[in-house]
Amino acid sequence: MKKIVMILAVTTTIFFTACGGGSGGHDSSTSPRTSTKVSMVPNQTYTIHSGQSISKDSTPTEVIVETDTNTGETEAILKSGSASIITKN
Repeated sequence: MKKIVMILAVTTTIFFTACGGGSGGHDSSTSPRTSTKVSMVPNQTYTIHSGQSISKDSTPTEVIVETDTNTGETEAILKSGSASIITKN
């Protein structure tokens, strides 16, 4: 039960992060921020690092996200649909 709650909490956080509002006070006169998009492959495990988010590319999409409470490492597995990992540079 704790693992399911943790998965739901992390998944929700990642998806809300991916839908950010964009009003973060970034000065447009400085160099523009870029991002890298990597398409996820079904059933492959990806390590999610700080600054990365997961974006659904189709509906419905199922992504399993788990965080190891001992190491803090977060992993994601695409189960169905299509999704990408976005890294802000």
